[in-house]
Amino acid sequence: MQELELTSARVASIWWLIAWRALLGGGIIGFGLAVLIGEAGGWLGFAFAPVAIVGTVAAWLAGLAWGFLVVRMALQKRYQEFRLVLVKNS
Repeated sequence: MQELELTSARVASIWWLIAWRALLGGGIIGFGLAVLIGEAGGWLGFAFAPVAIVGTVAAWLAGLAWGFLVVRMALQKRYQEFRLVLVKNS
């Protein structure tokens, strides 16, 4: 197995995949979840403050879970000239 040098271009391609997928997906999922929780809380007659707190916490947790999946995607992707692998230390 040939080990490649960590160039700025290679690091940037990995960073870009993680950054745009995490921000876009996390933003969409978090916003959608917060809106759903806010609407449900409003229909059920709960006060705004507790609903906002629950919606914010749920959105953050969903964003963290999505971020975990994005890192997994980055590890599985075949980039133009390399792929990432996990190798056991000797």
